[in-house]
Amino acid sequence: MADSVMAIAIQSNVTMVDSTASKETIKKTIRDNLKRACQLVDWAARFRYPGLVDMPKLVVLPESFLHAFPRSEGAQVTNMMKVGISIPGEETEVLAKTARDNNAYLCATSYEVDEEWPGRYFNCSFILDPQGQIIVKYRKIMCGMIETGCSPHDILDAYVERYGYDALFPVVDTPIGKLGTFICADGLFGPEVARCLAMNGAEILCYPISTTSSDHHLYHLVARMRALDTTCYLVSANLGSTFAKERAEQTGGESLIVDFEGRVLTQATALGETTISTTLHLDALRRSRRAIACLRAEAYAPMYQRTFFKANRFLHTPEQELDDEVRATRETLEDLYERGLLVRPRS
Repeated sequence: MADSVMAIAIQSNVTMVDSTASKETIKKTIRDNLKRACQLVDWAARFRYPGLVDMPKLVVLPESFLHAFPRSEGAQVTNMMKVGISIPGEETEVLAKTARDNNAYLCATSYEVDEEWPGRYFNCSFILDPQGQIIVKYRKIMCGMIETGCSPHDILDAYVERYGYDALFPVVDTPIGKLGTFICADGLFGPEVARCLAMNGAEILCYPISTTSSDHHLYHLVARMRALDTTCYLVSANLGSTFAKERAEQTGGESLIVDFEGRVLTQATALGETTISTTLHLDALRRSRRAIACLRAEAYAPMYQRTFFKANRFLHTPEQELDDEVRATRETLEDLYERGLLVRPRS
């Protein structure tokens, strides 16, 4: 069992797929993005610090590093189904080789299609071990109003029946600690997903994100709070620049790695392509698990039995476009106004 782990966040540039194009055209863009990301992993994990090549490593790639975030017509489910990859599949084989070549645990995130769930796609984060095996797979819960991906909560009863409840917040025990992963809005919308991972034993949280906001204050605040909420190390990789034909270049960047007390250990100053790294000390973390040790779960549990955004909303009919998600959110707000839990604004 390792006491020290080198954590690396890869801030790669990405060319956005044209999801209205042919599947072959989409695949070429994905392969190009994947090739560049793997080159950056090689640089950061193997060539940058040759003297540390044998040190245990955890490498995190950004959310949507293969394809970016298509919008408008491109976000329709029929188009996005062409973007999703199979996990495992062609792309994960390339990532598996990169994990093996660098003797690293590698966290990657992509849209995923699964023949067990026809007509839907997921936003999926997964971790490969240094042998190239996928050892944990998490599907984004908080898809929000910016993507048409299927949340397990949208099909909750069928999802839990098929995989069990633990599949919602999976954690894997490894020689470099207990690892969990969650994605972008899973952290931005509240502490629940990160907390659930910590309650399942997570010690290091991989937090891939894809934000191109010009102000990263919220992103950094959230990353620090999710680490503090859980007493976990948090390794967050954001995209660098996003290139797309139909819009101006968008810049993400400022990836960061945070300790279990919410302190920033290292942060990218670049907005475009770069890598950052630091050392995580597991024994220090294990002496400081206050957030979980002091959790008064029984007091909170009944509150979470109340309905807010309804589960199984898209169980029988998959959503097709962003308007479906917008309508569902508006219906939820209307219900909360009627129940007196929220106050309706004047206009």
